[in-house]
Formats: sequence, C-alpha cells, structure tokens
Amino acid sequence: MTATGAEARAAGQRGRAAGAGIVVQGGRDAYYVAGSGLDRAMVAPLRPAVGRTELEPAIRGRDELLAGLDAVLSGTASGPRVRVLHGMGGCGKTTVARELARRALDRQIPVWWVAAAVPESVTGGMQALAVALGADPDQLRMGSLSEIVWAHLGRLQGAWLLVFDNADDPTRALAAPGEPVCGGNGWLRPVSGAGLIVVTSRDGLDLTWGGGRCRWLATHPVEPLDAAEGGRVLVDLAGSAAGSVPDAEELSVRLGGLPLALRTVGSYLAETAGIPGWLAEPGTVRTFADYHRALDDVGASTLFPATGGDLTADRARELVGRTWELSLDLLRDRGMPEARALLRLLSCFADAPIPPYVLRRDLFASSPLLGMISGNRAWQLLRALAGFGLVNLYRQADRPGDAVVLHPLVRDTSAAHPDVAGDPAGFPALAARLFAAATEAGDLGDPADPAAWPAWQALAPHAAPLLRQVSAALDRLPRPVVGALCTAAGRTGQYLHARGCTSRPKRCCGRSWSCAGGGSATSTPTPSPPATGSPPSWKTAAGPTWRSRCSPRCWSPAAGCSATTTTRRSLPGTPS
Repeated sequence: MTATGAEARAAGQRGRAAGAGIVVQGGRDAYYVAGSGLDRAMVAPLRPAVGRTELEPAIRGRDELLAGLDAVLSGTASGPRVRVLHGMGGCGKTTVARELARRALDRQIPVWWVAAAVPESVTGGMQALAVALGADPDQLRMGSLSEIVWAHLGRLQGAWLLVFDNADDPTRALAAPGEPVCGGNGWLRPVSGAGLIVVTSRDGLDLTWGGGRCRWLATHPVEPLDAAEGGRVLVDLAGSAAGSVPDAEELSVRLGGLPLALRTVGSYLAETAGIPGWLAEPGTVRTFADYHRALDDVGASTLFPATGGDLTADRARELVGRTWELSLDLLRDRGMPEARALLRLLSCFADAPIPPYVLRRDLFASSPLLGMISGNRAWQLLRALAGFGLVNLYRQADRPGDAVVLHPLVRDTSAAHPDVAGDPAGFPALAARLFAAATEAGDLGDPADPAAWPAWQALAPHAAPLLRQVSAALDRLPRPVVGALCTAAGRTGQYLHARGCTSRPKRCCGRSWSCAGGGSATSTPTPSPPATGSPPSWKTAAGPTWRSRCSPRCWSPAAGCSATTTTRRSLPGTPS
C-alpha cells in the first residue's frame, strides 16, 4: 500500500511503540517518550520549531541557498536529495533549515525534525517517525528500525522533508556501526522519490561526507555574512537609533559576520540605544560605533553583553566560546586533542592571515605545549580545524603554502582563554618565537628591498600584538629568545620604514624596536617615498583574491601609512 503525507500523519495518530516506549501524537506533533528500556526518559519532538521564525528578524544573506534547497524540495531542480549544511557554530545552519521547514509546512508538505546531537536522540526521533508513518508496533519490537523507517519513506508519494539537526558527529549519530556516513546503510541513505533530507553539522570534512564521491549527497558551506548583509541584520534588530548603515557594516565586519554575534549584539543595542541620553550612565554602549570601539579597546571581555547586568569575561567566554569548545571536544574524542592547543597558539597572532612560513615544524616538534607534534600532524590538525569552520586555509598567490585565517570571534575568544591570556610565557611566547624564527629564516629577503615587501607585509601585522603579549613575561624567557624577538621587531620596523609608514614602527615595536637598533621608541623615522610594490594576496579554491588592505583600526601593517588607503578586508565567501 502506498501512503500519502496525509495518510502518514493519520497513521501517527494511532501509533504506539509497544515495549520500547510510547509515541504521543498531537496534531502535527509527534513525541517519542522512552520507556524502561533506556537509562533516562527522553522526549523527541518531530515538528520543527517554526514559530520562532516569526519572532526573529528577516533572514539575510541566505536567499540563494534557500532558493536552491526549495527548488529541490519542490521538484523544479534536480540533484542529490540529501543536503548537508555545514559551518562553524553560530553561523545560522539551523536557521536556514528551520526556514526551509516553515516554507514546506506552508505548502502542506510533511516535515519531520530529528535532533541528531547524540545517537540516542536520533533513535528516539526515528522511532517516533516510524510510528508517525504507520509502522506496526510489532515490527518496531522485532525488526530493524532503520529498515522499517526507510521502507515507509520509500512508499510515500509527493514531497516530504526530514531534517537531522546538529549532527556534529555524523559518523556516530547517523552511520551504521563500523561504516562511513556514505555507506548508505544507517539513518542517512539515498532518497528515492520526491523527499529531501537536510543535515546540519559543524563537520564539513570531505572524509566524513565522501568528498564528492558520494553521488546521492551534496554539501553546502554556510559562511558568515558579508558586510552589507551583516549590517542589515544589525539595523533590523537595533534600529536607526543605534547609528548609520556604514557604522553597522563596520561593526558587522568586526564581528566576523557571524549571525550568532550579530543577533546578540543587535538585540543588546536595541535596548541600550533607547535609553535617553540624560539617563544613560557614562560609558554606556549605545551605538554601533560605540560597540566597535569597545571591542577594539577590550576585545572579548565585552562581547555579548548580558541584558540587565554587567558582562564578565567569564560570561563572555561562556556565551561565545562554548559553541567552539564543543567542536574542540569532538576533535579530542576523535583522537586529535592537540587541536585545542593549536587553536590557542593561532589565536595569539593578529587578526590577519598567518603566512605558512611562520608555522615551522621544528618548533612544533620541540614544544611540549603542542605535544611535540610533527609537521604532518600539524597539517592534519589544521585541516581538521578548517573542517569544523574554526580556521580557514587560503592558498597564497605569490608563495607556496596555505595562509591560516581565524574567524575574528574565534580568535578573540580563544585569546581570552586563561591558557593564553593568563600565561604570556606559554602560547604567546611560542607564537612570538615562531614569528622571530620566520624573520631569521633568510628566505624573506631584505626588508628594505621592494621585491621582498609582499612577504614582509604578510608578516608585519603580527609584530605588535605578539610583542605586546610577551612583554609581561620577558623576565621569564631565555635571553636568546628575547634577543631574537628584538631582532625580529627591528627587521619588521625596517620594512615599515622603507614602505614610508612613518608612525607604525614606533607604535608597533616600542621598546623592542628600540633595543633592536631601530632608534628611539619616540623618534619619527624619515619617511621614504610610498611603495609601489603589490601587497600579498591569497587565492581560495574558487578563485577570489584577498589582498592586504589598511585601516587605522585593522590588521594591515600599513596603518597610518600613506602608501595605501583602502578599508578593512572583505572576501566573498570567507570570514569578513
């Protein structure tokens, strides 16, 4: 017998899973309540929480992705009928899936939503789905649940949508035991007919999803929003009282275009912007520009202020850091515990691409902080971090190797962790040693030679933050290390001076610039003519180029320099 979506819902009204638990059906909702066969009770709702979309601002920057998914669901487009939305925590994967579910329900298309964070919730949700589709209770007690569910799904006519949400460990939650996800024998299988399965996951690794070899599945990266769309989110939430559209766009860039951050900050400003000026406490952050300045002044300690009270650094890390610490926990469980330490190290560098020649395998192999990892292991860890959206790897156009880029909020939050901020002789000192070693390698060339400027321009942004972090621990570092740092700062200052950046050497390098023989920290070098050499650039696999730019508040080494005047960087499809 062939079941329609309406018949499936009607069958669910009668369903009861004997022995293993009970399914309660109410309207279009179905819940599986575990019985005595499991250690603890569990409720698995099958209906998506689409009501939330009516309470949230308009979804920005996802029109193309939603249109493509909707076209597959409606049958106006072909292609795989299993789609994976992957990206870092807080980028809006679930929001996209929820909006797709809302549209489907508006067209009377059956939708089932299964929480997939742990295998137990998947089992409970699929048990409820089996009953909602009309499975016989005796079958559920005696047969294979996955086979039963797929047999019933295969008999449905017309469109339907099944969402597996938060499948951050898909091999464990969705695959058959001992098989990869693409094995097609677990909960996730090729879809025949007009159905569509959407999976949301932080895991974007090719190894997990088949790397294009799995023909019945397609992956979609969910990237942070660009400046324009992110600015619109802030204005939607905070209103015009919080400032101008350009100010909102600048703040969006500073927040990395992350929807989680944009919505939290926008909601906060919606309240503070409405406080009359004569009642507002001094220093109250009420505008986009205020918030931008606060981030630049104190970084992660003011991220995501809590309504009705002051936000401590611990609370900020709890709100923004917990999403990414979960990913690091998962990498640890997968046998990559060093990934957390490597991310801590990378967060010590500036908000700029980290050139590949900074990440030296000899220093990795000698560092207890990183577990004495080899170069091959470091590359494996970098790719794993990239797979979970915590870093991005970009091909340099003018040098071999991949530059490493951290999302700004990942960097801010990791840098505020006690392992980093509380121990300048630890990860910050190791990062400074890597920086110094890169300047000593000899392959960068003379910092005064225009031919070498692209390499030095990629390195220079990291001088000031690294020196600032380790300045409090100089007495605990070996003298050769301190000397190497001074030399590195001096050579960086030589490059900046040669480029005509009159204020940057003294501002970035301070006492280290002075001790390296670069002159007094308060003197102003005589400017050279503006440079004509091209800045470094990185190419992604898709081809867009990210060129170094400068802005007084940003990472460019040429801040305060007359050589270039463009604004903060923006690369479509990458963290902004």
